[in-house]
Amino acid sequence: MSYRAFPSAPRRHRTRIWATRLSHSVRAFAPSRFRLSDFFTASRIAGRYSASCAGAAALIALLTIALSAQSAEEHLRKGFDFGAAGKYSEAIQEFETAVQMAPRSAQAHYGLGVAKWWVRDLDGGITSLNFAVKLDPGLAEAHYFLGLALQQKGDLKNALSEIEAAVRLRPRLAQGYNSRGLLQQQLGDKPAAIESFRKAIQESPTFEEAQNNLGLALLQTGDAAGAAEQFEAILRQNPEKLDAMNNLALTLLQRGDLQAAIQVLNRLLELSPDHAEARYNLGVALKQKDDFAGAEVELQKAIRQRPDFPDAYYTLAITFWQQGRIEGAIEALENALRFRPDYVEALFTLGALMKERSNYELAREYFERAIRIKSNYPEAYVALAGVLKKQGQLKPAAEALQRAEDLRKQKQNLEAATFATHAAQQLLLKGDLEGSIKQLQLAVTLAPDYAPAHFQLGRALLKKGLKQAGEASLRRARELDLNVEHSSLRPIVR
Repeated sequence: MSYRAFPSAPRRHRTRIWATRLSHSVRAFAPSRFRLSDFFTASRIAGRYSASCAGAAALIALLTIALSAQSAEEHLRKGFDFGAAGKYSEAIQEFETAVQMAPRSAQAHYGLGVAKWWVRDLDGGITSLNFAVKLDPGLAEAHYFLGLALQQKGDLKNALSEIEAAVRLRPRLAQGYNSRGLLQQQLGDKPAAIESFRKAIQESPTFEEAQNNLGLALLQTGDAAGAAEQFEAILRQNPEKLDAMNNLALTLLQRGDLQAAIQVLNRLLELSPDHAEARYNLGVALKQKDDFAGAEVELQKAIRQRPDFPDAYYTLAITFWQQGRIEGAIEALENALRFRPDYVEALFTLGALMKERSNYELAREYFERAIRIKSNYPEAYVALAGVLKKQGQLKPAAEALQRAEDLRKQKQNLEAATFATHAAQQLLLKGDLEGSIKQLQLAVTLAPDYAPAHFQLGRALLKKGLKQAGEASLRRARELDLNVEHSSLRPIVR
C-alpha cells in the first residue's frame, strides 16, 4: 500500500510567510534607512561649517547615504515582488544589489536566502539566512526558512532548533508547527509530531497539509479511527482532494472495511482514471477480498499507467502465486527487482518459489541476497536454514536457525524496552520518580543499545540528584544516537 503525503510546505503557505514581510519592508529596513530627521540634524551641523570643505563634504556624504538607502530599499521591494511572483532569478539579482548597498539589512539577507533556497542553492541560502538571523534574531521567517534549508541538507537537529525559534517568535505560525511535526517524525518522535500537527490545525483549522500529516502520523501509531477523521475533514473542505481520498481508502483497508475502501477508490478513479496509486490500492483491496481476477485487472492497469511500479509487480506476483500461476509470479517478481534491486520481500518470495521447485541453489542465492540487504530478517534465516538442510549442510543450517532465534529475541526485547520506557514516562508524570527509574533500568537491561531508554534514564537520575550516574547515561545515549535529544520520546523531565 502506498500512502500519499501532501507536498511539504505548499507554495501558497511559503509565499504567504514571505509576503508578510513585504508590507513591513520599509520599517524593517531601518538599520540601513536614512531618516529625514537625521538629514536635518546633519544639515544643521554641516551648516555651521558651510564655509569649510569639511562641512560641504559632510553634507554630500549624508546625501549620498540617503540616496543609497532609498535605492537599496527599492531593490528590496522589487526582490520581494519578484519572489512572490515566482521569479527567483530576478529576485536574487535585486536582493544581491540590496545587500551590496545595505550589508547590515537583515531583510535583504533574508530575501536573498529564501530566493536561493527556492532555486535549490541550499548552501548559499543557508549562508544568507544565517546572516539574517544574526543581524535580527527576532526575524521569525528567517529562522523558519533556515530550518527548511537545514532539513534538506540533512542537518535535522539544527533544523528543528531553527523551526522552534520561529514558532517561539511567532506562536500563530501554523506552517511552522507543521514543519516542526515533519522534522519530529524524521527524528522518530511520533508523539511530539502528532502534537505539532494538532497545534498547526488549531492555528489554521482548514490547513489541509497539516490535517493530512496528522492523519498519516495517527495511522502509523495504530489510531486508524483518528486518521480517518482527519482525511474526512479534508474531504469535507475539498471533496475532490485526491490524496486525501487515497489515504482515507488505505485507512479503511487497515481497519478491515474493504467495501468502504473500494467505494472510495472507485470514486477517486472516476475523478482521475490515470491515478496509478489508487489503481494499485484498488487491486490490493480486491485481492484481500479474494477477487483475484478483479485484482489482476487493476494491478495490470496500474503497471500500464506506471511501468516502473515495483509494488504493483510484487502484489501481482503474490496474486499469481495464490492462484498457482508460478511462471507468472516469477516473471512479475523479476520485474519488481528490475526496478528495485534491493526489494527484500521480492527476493525472499523468489527464494521461496525456487525452494518450492526444489531449485535449492537458486533459492539459497535469493535468501542470501535478502539477508545481505536486511541483516535483521529472521524469516530469511529460517528459510535459508531449510535450504541448507536440504543441501546437507547441517552446521550452517543450525547457525542460520540460531541467528533467526537471536534476532527474534532481540526484537522481543526491544519491544519490551520500548514499552518500559513509555511506562516510565507515565510514572514520572504521576510523580513516581523511583518507579520510573526502575522501568528505565529494566529497559536498558533488555535492550542495551536502545538510546531513548539511556537518555530518559539519564534525565531521571539527574532529577533524583545522581549527577554522575545521570551524566553517564546521557553520554551513553549520545554515543548510540547523536540526535537522541530529539529522536527519543517526549522529554520526561519538565
